[in-house]
This record gives sequence, structure tokens and C-alpha cells, in this order.
Amino acid sequence: MLHAPTHDLEQDATALDERDAVANLEAPISAQTATTWSVEIVDTLTGLESRAPEWGRLESVATRGHNNQHSAFQSPAWVFPWLTHIGANLNVTPVVAFIYRDRALAAILPLMEQKRSGIVHLLPLGEPHTQICDAVTDGQSDCQIGLTLALAQITLRKGVDVVALGPMLEGSPLHAAALTLADQGKRREHAPVLVQDPAQYVTLIDSDVDPAKPGITLGKSRRKALRKGMERLSAHGSVSFKRVGRNHPDFVPLVAKALQLKREWLTRNGLFSTGLAHHGIDAFLAGLGSTAFPGDGGGTEPEVEVLMAGAHPVAIAINLVGPAHPTDGEPHPVRQCYLSTYDPAFAGCSPGNLLIHMSLTTQDARQTACLSLLGFPTPQKAAWETRRVGLVRFEQALTRKGALWLDGWLNGLRPRLKQLALASRKPLSHLIQLAKPGTPRKR
Repeated sequence: MLHAPTHDLEQDATALDERDAVANLEAPISAQTATTWSVEIVDTLTGLESRAPEWGRLESVATRGHNNQHSAFQSPAWVFPWLTHIGANLNVTPVVAFIYRDRALAAILPLMEQKRSGIVHLLPLGEPHTQICDAVTDGQSDCQIGLTLALAQITLRKGVDVVALGPMLEGSPLHAAALTLADQGKRREHAPVLVQDPAQYVTLIDSDVDPAKPGITLGKSRRKALRKGMERLSAHGSVSFKRVGRNHPDFVPLVAKALQLKREWLTRNGLFSTGLAHHGIDAFLAGLGSTAFPGDGGGTEPEVEVLMAGAHPVAIAINLVGPAHPTDGEPHPVRQCYLSTYDPAFAGCSPGNLLIHMSLTTQDARQTACLSLLGFPTPQKAAWETRRVGLVRFEQALTRKGALWLDGWLNGLRPRLKQLALASRKPLSHLIQLAKPGTPRKR
């Protein structure tokens, strides 16, 4: 007996639109250049592990992204431990595009599919822990062409309801690719859009890496405040600062201490972190220091910076340090601060500012040209900022329920709940729980 195949008519129509978009993209590209672009999508962990060596090689030689940023969150050093410790518990499917220019690997775009409440999302691989959605590229100016084709092909995958990629760096090749797709699809029923929040940006601190003139230039009031903080801290013991790499025996204990202090700070302030609430986050971050990463060789490295008073950790930062380029003699392009925290017993010593100052002025073999405090601007970050890079999100609904999720939740109820959480100092999870039917209210 023959059975007629069943179809999601809405998704089939969307897929036809997307195929037309891909054809519209490929035609002018073929006419303007003799370059042949191809995209291979890998969606299994086994398949990714087999590609890890070429992934690691591209990262180790790649030009580091945009405005001294680099693809730390798209590194094998980040992706493979995340899939092992967190992704496996979330039932995600990796969707990683390997983009070739004339058969040579030019870019890698790591994304993932995840089903949440019956809706299939296409997201940055590692979300919500991945703080920047980016691609690893070889730095050539035409990489955005390959990324555009990859994004268009990925959205053809059957079953995806909504695409939510971000935050991505304004002006990056991936941003340029998203702009092209948004322009191509602006006449569709569910048109892709780029969303920018002016209040969200990456805070960058450029450092002078000349050994004869270390650190950034500080004003008189800043120097005075730092000196007073150091004097207060010295009363608790000898002040020291050190960087610990992933093979150091103190790496795992310091990561555990940082997570403990961060969770205590969130609780004290009535806040909630979705990322820190995930099962496996402790093993994931600690695993950055012990996992033998497939294809690892000269790529992104995790490290911990710690400010000590005697034997007591006062402030701790978990960083991701981009690869250096020894052939041109340049320093490591950027040190990205993924998480920082401090012991509240030393709050009067300005431990966060002292840690940033020591990070910028302490010279070592892993010196960087720039310290990135990533997104989520704060007054403390703004006080150190030398420049900033805007952040944008690419959003596209591929089905009606995807559109409902985008309009009703992501850009509707969710930001309002966040505002209420900040105003009342209650965790977002607490407000969501109160909004559920049948939840008892305290009188």
C-alpha cells in the first residue's frame, strides 16, 4: 500500500521562498566572480569531531574578526566542552556550516537547533552561554558571501520554526551576511529583521603593550582611587595577582570559587542568571581546563585571573584568550572576560576595578592588545571603556508559531518581565512562576 507523504504546507511554501532566495544570491555571485563557493552542514557530534583538526587550523591562522574581537565562542576549545557537558542535557542538534572558497576552508559558522515548548529554534551554538554569535573566518573580505549562502541554506532545514541569532558584532562579516538576507526577504510574510538595542554593546579597553609604557593612560582621580583601594586591600595581607592557565592545578578550584561567589552575589541582589542555572555549567567551565580539545593547537585558551590578599581570593575573572600570530610579531588580539566576581568582604577596596587594572598592566607572554568586557554595559565598565562595538540580532520566523514566539515572547512579554524583575529585584524565574495559572499568591 502506498501512503501519500504528509507536508507542513506553510513550511513547504517558506522553503520554496528560501530556495528562490538562495538562487537569487548565487546568480549575481557567479556572474561577478570566478570563485566557487560551497557549504557543507554538519549536524552530528561525530561529524564535528572528524572536522575538528581543520576547524582548529582555521582558528589558529584566522584574522581575528572585527575591531580586535575574535571568535572565542566559536572555538573548538569552547564548543566541544559545551556540547559534552551542557548540550547533551538540553537535547540540542549542532548545525555547523563549513564554508569553502574554491575547496579551501574559508569560514565556519557554528549554530544549533533546539526544541523549546514545541517550537524549534535555530540559535548560536552554546546559547545562552555563548555571548557573541560570530563566525571563524580567514579574514578575507569576501567571507560575507560564503556566510550569506550558508545562512540561506541553513534556514532551509525542515522543522525549524524560528531563527534567533545574536548578539552579533556590528560591522562583522556575519552582520553583513545577515543584512543581505534581511534585504532579500523583506517582502515575505515573515520577513527577516535585524534588531539593534542602542543600550547593548561590547565594551573594549585598548591596552598599550609597549613594555616601556605598560597599561592604559589613567586620569589623576582614577589613579588616586586605585591607590586607595590597594592600600585598603593591603591591610588584609600581601596583595598579589596571577594568571592561571588551563593546565595549572589551581584552575579548577578557582573556577569553582568564582561560580560560588557569582551565585552568592546574584542571590544578594535578587537577580537570576539563566546560564548559571543550567545543569552542567560547573563541569563545563571546569572542563575548559582539563579537556583535550579535538583539533586544539594554537587556538583560544581559557585562563583565570585572580587578585589575592594574602591567601584569600579577592576578585576572580574567567577569560578566553585568542590565539597569537607569531609570524607577524603581534600580541594576542583580545582577552575576553566571560565572568568576573569578587568577595563582598572586600567590597570597600573596589576589587573589580583593581582586577581590571592589574589585567591591563601586568605583562606576560600572553599579553593582549585589548581587553573585552563583552556586553551588558555597567557604569563600572563604562569608566574603563576606550571604545565600543554595537550588537545586533537577526530574527526570522519560518512558521506562524515561530512568529507568535518572536512577537509574543522574545519581543513582547520577555522584555517586560525583565523590566519588572529589575524594578522589583525579583528573579525573572520568580515572575514567570507567578504568571502561571494556579500559582498561589502571597497576600
